[in-house]
Amino acid sequence: MTAVRLSSHGDADAGTIGPLASTFGRSDTVYAQVDTSGSAASYSLYARWIAPGNLVLSDYGLHVGHPGTAHTVISLSKPDGWLPGAYRIELAINGKPQRTVVFQVR
Repeated sequence: MTAVRLSSHGDADAGTIGPLASTFGRSDTVYAQVDTSGSAASYSLYARWIAPGNLVLSDYGLHVGHPGTAHTVISLSKPDGWLPGAYRIELAINGKPQRTVVFQVR
């Protein structure tokens, strides 16, 4: 995992996000662009979205089916609105923890 960037705008199909952000509004969708680089023919990218109080909001894996550089965009929205506070995304590849990214909702 070479980089993780956050934004309130993104396109999962294109693997791109909009302007970078670390603070989000209560009705925003949070997009994370996860950049990876490696020689494995395929691997699983896991994301666990965690709210204040260690409440797991979502936990899922995505299959990445090609070697080399990849830009995978994941996202999460809360139709009932995010509560203010510090959130985090725990990222892993093939079950091995790689990075934790923190963001704020105000």
